[in-house]
Amino acid sequence: MMKRIAIFMIAMVCVCVFITGCGKDQESKQAVKVHDYYKISDDGEEDIAALFYLGTEKKEIKKTAEELLNTYNIPLEKALDIEYEEVKTDNGREWYLIVPKYEGTTIQVHSVRLNDQGGLEKDKELTTTDKPVILCCNESDIVPSAQVMVTFKDRKAVFNPSISLKDGKVTENEGVFTK
Repeated sequence: MMKRIAIFMIAMVCVCVFITGCGKDQESKQAVKVHDYYKISDDGEEDIAALFYLGTEKKEIKKTAEELLNTYNIPLEKALDIEYEEVKTDNGREWYLIVPKYEGTTIQVHSVRLNDQGGLEKDKELTTTDKPVILCCNESDIVPSAQVMVTFKDRKAVFNPSISLKDGKVTENEGVFTK
């Protein structure tokens, strides 16, 4: 009798797995939910986050923040309710806003430094979060002081937030919306 019950239970588990599916196919069929506060109509499925330069001075940062709220039609009250992480690198001057597009996205920020060969290497982890990040970094225009890695499922975007010396705009990064 116990053997029949065990066989029945195994058969039921197999039927449930067959009906509902499992593994990666199941995950890919689930609807991907965009965060309520992600109001950018970039229509780029490849983008998993947005990066905005806020400025260096308090007055400039406030003005840019107000412009972003107006541009993306986000009421101030709603913006104040959004939880976020604030991260600063040593001697940072430039302020950026990094917004994850999808629920389940993680943002990891490391400070970086120049190594003996003149390349950048990670120094220390500053945060790992699923919330938007307000990041203060970059003491100079030449060498970045932070590396950001945004991960959503099997997609990853790794970049050093910076302003292009060519046109004064946020440096474009694959997988990241910039205005």
